[in-house]
Amino acid sequence: MLGITLTSTMKWWEEWQLRILVLGSLFVQFILLFSNNLRGLPKCTWIVRSAYRSGDAIAITTLATLSSRQKLHALEVLWVPFVLVHLGGQINISAYNLEDNELWGQHVWTLVTKVAIAVFVFCRWWTGDDVTLLVAAILLFVLGIIKFVLKPLALRRASFASLQRFQSDSYQSPSQRKQGTLAAWWTSCSDGMEYVQDIEAWKDMKEREDCELLQEYVHKATQFFQKAKTATTTGDEGEATTTDDGEEAAVDDQEDATDDDEEEEATNDEEELWESMRSAAAHTNYLVDVIVPYSVRITDLRSFMKLTTLGPRHYQFMNWYLQAKYSLMYSNMRTVASPLGILLHFILFPCLAIASVVLFTCSRKDGYSENDIRVTYVLFYCTAAFEASTFFRVMVRLFQIYFPRFYIAFHYTGWIFQYNLLSYYARKKKPTSLMKLAYFDFLRELVNKSWYVGRVQLVKTIFDQVLQLVTCGWKHYINGDIARYKSFNNARGELVLNGLGQMSDLGWSLNMGFDESVLLWHIATDLCFHHCRQEGPNQSPEILKPTQFARYISNYMIYLLFIEPELLIPGARSTLFSNAIDDIESVLRDTSKEAFDQEGSIARAIMNAAKPERTVVHQACMLTEALMKLDDRNREYVIFHVWFEMLCYSISRRSGYMIAKSMGEGTDSLHSIWLLWAFMGMETWVDRHHRLEYSKNRGAGIGGKGEYSVGGS
Repeated sequence: MLGITLTSTMKWWEEWQLRILVLGSLFVQFILLFSNNLRGLPKCTWIVRSAYRSGDAIAITTLATLSSRQKLHALEVLWVPFVLVHLGGQINISAYNLEDNELWGQHVWTLVTKVAIAVFVFCRWWTGDDVTLLVAAILLFVLGIIKFVLKPLALRRASFASLQRFQSDSYQSPSQRKQGTLAAWWTSCSDGMEYVQDIEAWKDMKEREDCELLQEYVHKATQFFQKAKTATTTGDEGEATTTDDGEEAAVDDQEDATDDDEEEEATNDEEELWESMRSAAAHTNYLVDVIVPYSVRITDLRSFMKLTTLGPRHYQFMNWYLQAKYSLMYSNMRTVASPLGILLHFILFPCLAIASVVLFTCSRKDGYSENDIRVTYVLFYCTAAFEASTFFRVMVRLFQIYFPRFYIAFHYTGWIFQYNLLSYYARKKKPTSLMKLAYFDFLRELVNKSWYVGRVQLVKTIFDQVLQLVTCGWKHYINGDIARYKSFNNARGELVLNGLGQMSDLGWSLNMGFDESVLLWHIATDLCFHHCRQEGPNQSPEILKPTQFARYISNYMIYLLFIEPELLIPGARSTLFSNAIDDIESVLRDTSKEAFDQEGSIARAIMNAAKPERTVVHQACMLTEALMKLDDRNREYVIFHVWFEMLCYSISRRSGYMIAKSMGEGTDSLHSIWLLWAFMGMETWVDRHHRLEYSKNRGAGIGGKGEYSVGGS
């Protein structure tokens, strides 16, 4: 009985194997078609990753199965060019990881071998006498081969070396670029970004003022912010000044007469701002780790600060900028946006796909299996639908890239990941139902680490706070001094402690490795928070809000330390998290199990237990006690601003490559903050590691709450 069942199963598989493979390959292409939407959902990224990794594998397996068959009928042979079409992929996802772009050479070899095999299989087994089917197959071969050729081309142009070379060339005039006539013609036809660069970005190159040294750059940036401050102050005073009755009446008449002119002038100013920022996005790519000249940086700074006058759109501009660069690195938009790409994807590919459908529909189908006919219809119609929809997808993407003022009219907010050490310890002592399902300890630890990552919708708020922090730093602290500029960029809590005169009491907590300081302040912030909550009625909600906000940043930083240490700072040690758990275990060894119900009870047990010296728990309790000696408002102020300085310090230490990589993997959401730091003229990773300027000292604090205060404090 078992033998009969096994034999029937093998016969069924032999009959349906090819059908399942080609339909499975088509299904993968359907997933990739909507990959951009799925990649925006953290819990669905694995679907896109699996589809991208398995797409080529399934297509190659299908081709291998076709070549190994002893006999194929005409419809099965007709499936061969569909495999090439699927190997060409979808235009909205040419790479899943940044490293995939560096493998373009392997894709060239795959292109040569698989096209040769496909042509060999087709020529070997094609025996059909229907010319209509043969013409349809030839059209599909043309479509598949061209799409397959475009894939390694897109990967090569999105490789990091190619993007760096392109970025370096953007700071040279077209006459300085050494290209032959044929190479220049091919570039202008096949590279949309090069076309944008020549037309848009170069036109304002000669208008940039000279700014070669860091001292000149810092001085001009400071002057710009001080002039803006003076203009704002003058405008406020003008509004507060009282005039005579006659003067007031004259002003009212003039306002009525010039309303239309002011609206027209405001519209022209807004158009000019959008044009300048679109030009900046075309020629400035901070993600490729190329040194940006100071003259370009001062231009970008001024353009962005003018853009802040348009309200919240400056934040949405950053997201538009990141979307444009994302398309450049992870999709085929750089080629599609070129004249040649528009010709292929708007005209040739849809026409080939639709013509092949019409030819197949008109062909004779006598003698073929009904199942094979249905599968072939599905392949033809879905391929035609994919190619026809490309027109609309490309139009939407080009509209987003070239008309940002309309695209970013909506309000975009982002999420930051959350993790907490005390919550991890509580789940370890009292496992959840999901953790209990994992029998082995290492699986239980894996579930505790990966499943309980939270999210908070806070990116827009953090963006506004960092913008205000950097603006305040330029206006009140840097004052054209290189040493203070360096000090501000290197601050990770010292500025606020110096400003409040707390460096002698709390500075020791910063005088250690950055990852150690993050862990120490994370525990201390939780202890202070739960201590304040324990006091209940004596604490007003206004006092708790800044601490809760700081806890969100604290939980985000500990998430980086434990799960994405390379994004926290180069060389960060995730083992510090595990060591801290062991320290808490030793401190609470004699504590009753009822104390492990939740974070608050664990925090109180830690504060009340005897703590061995020279452990992170002991240091965190010392820091907590020092913070609790401050009055409520000063304590909240210190915790809030220390975490903000740490956040900026961590983000500014990331290279453009790390940001670009995390954009594809979806492991972080603060890319706009990193970009804001660069557009606001602060020191980037490239500046820090390639410039020769030397910082003499780290400077003292800004010197007061009024000068350093940010929203939420």
